[in-house]
Amino acid sequence: MSGVLRAALVTPWDVNAPRAFSGMIHRAYVTLSELMDVTVLRTDDLKTSFPDRIGGRFGSRNGWPDPLWAPALTSLSHGRTLTKRLASVDVDVVVELFGSGLVTFLDSPVPLLCVSDATFRTTWELRGTPVRRRDFFRRETEFLERRSRIQSARCLVTSEWAAQSLINDYGIPSEKCIVSPFGPGIVPPTVQSGRSAPGSRPRILAVIRDWERKQGRVVLEAFRILRERGLDVELTIVGQSEPRESQEGSITWIGALETDQVAEIYQQHDVVVDLAKRNCASVVLSDATAWAIPVVATDVGAAREMVDHGQTGLLVALDDNTAESAARSIEAILEPESYERMSKACSDRARTTGRWDLWGQSVLAAAEDAIRERSAQRP
Repeated sequence: MSGVLRAALVTPWDVNAPRAFSGMIHRAYVTLSELMDVTVLRTDDLKTSFPDRIGGRFGSRNGWPDPLWAPALTSLSHGRTLTKRLASVDVDVVVELFGSGLVTFLDSPVPLLCVSDATFRTTWELRGTPVRRRDFFRRETEFLERRSRIQSARCLVTSEWAAQSLINDYGIPSEKCIVSPFGPGIVPPTVQSGRSAPGSRPRILAVIRDWERKQGRVVLEAFRILRERGLDVELTIVGQSEPRESQEGSITWIGALETDQVAEIYQQHDVVVDLAKRNCASVVLSDATAWAIPVVATDVGAAREMVDHGQTGLLVALDDNTAESAARSIEAILEPESYERMSKACSDRARTTGRWDLWGQSVLAAAEDAIRERSAQRP
């Protein structure tokens, strides 16, 4: 193709908000803007349809229905509105970013690319839908997501875990599914080299905004086990401004932080722990690799694709012994030789995968392929 590709970006998130979707939305927008002429279609005024509000199936987030999925009538309304807005701009491709409910009924004259880190099938239990509504909600939402993915020219996902769900659960042809990991939410100012072994008092970091899903209690238990074994370690929990369930010393509790403050936190810590019950493509794991910090994580979701077990960190099973397994893993990582080897492996991995420039090039290539494919189909 000649010239700069023109793209319409559709997302329920504020592309200029540095914290949106753990920083990923703004990073994705900046990356695409460096490669394409991007027009963001307005979505902030879209509301849940009246029947769906009466049904009460969704709460709202800043006046919005659920950012990832929406019920049928709301999706239909959104699709009609965005179709009209799309007709007023001159673009070559539409890129949907974490908003499949917006494009389910979009009538687009140009190819549609869908970008996400998961499917509804892989994450629907995480949404906390009331039990009495789950069966209907699941069937409705899976139908809508399947419709949006089938009409997409390409589906870009951040892991093979998500791609397999598109293929096996939704019947999307494998050739339409492209695996391209995002970069980190907190990008280091320079490429990090391997770190030296920690000093006499290693510092452990856990980012826990959702105490239940991230198993904060299990993190505290693993820390207690380490202290009982005589390890002089410190724990910092970011995302919780008040102590939870423990008053044990050597724990620092920190609430929400700005991007530059989080960068400083990463610089100051030696091991990252993420013991989530459920995860998609964890931003915390992406960040840790970019900052050359070995990790201990539960083997859920796409974690095994983000952590090279035994190389960039250690994975532990999600079971009744997670705290004990995590404590043993942290202990193993803190051995000087193991630590320096794993930190260097993180640095090496960050040079070859999980980079925003590589992700952007994947989206651009997918868009160009889809445009050529659409042109070849025209009589």
